[in-house]
Amino acid sequence: MKTFLKRFFLTVIFIFLCIVGIIYFILEYAINPCVNEIVDSKLISSSHKAVLFIRGCGATTKNSYHLSFIKNGESIDDRSIGNISVFEGNKQTISFNDGLLIVHSSYEGKFFKQKKSKNVEYQQLE
Repeated sequence: MKTFLKRFFLTVIFIFLCIVGIIYFILEYAINPCVNEIVDSKLISSSHKAVLFIRGCGATTKNSYHLSFIKNGESIDDRSIGNISVFEGNKQTISFNDGLLIVHSSYEGKFFKQKKSKNVEYQQLE
């Protein structure tokens, strides 16, 4: 009787863990309505680049501009979000000059994330 209960208990745990794993996989990888489209990329050092991309997550949300600093050789995927800035507005561009990354944003818009740095400057487009 003890052997039967032990096997039954281990089987239930195994099935439960399999179901949790399948649900995690579906939520993490299969159901991702967001799509990232790279707009621009600037080499900012020998080891890093700035990547500006538009993130769209379906009809119920507005597209937003995300800016990330990533290592050279790495890439942006559809789960990536901006680690420097997130801007919801009509237009955003970047330029790089003399070690300073300039983020140009449209007047009509709102920042949800805007990290301050001596190497990043934010300007409004006319």
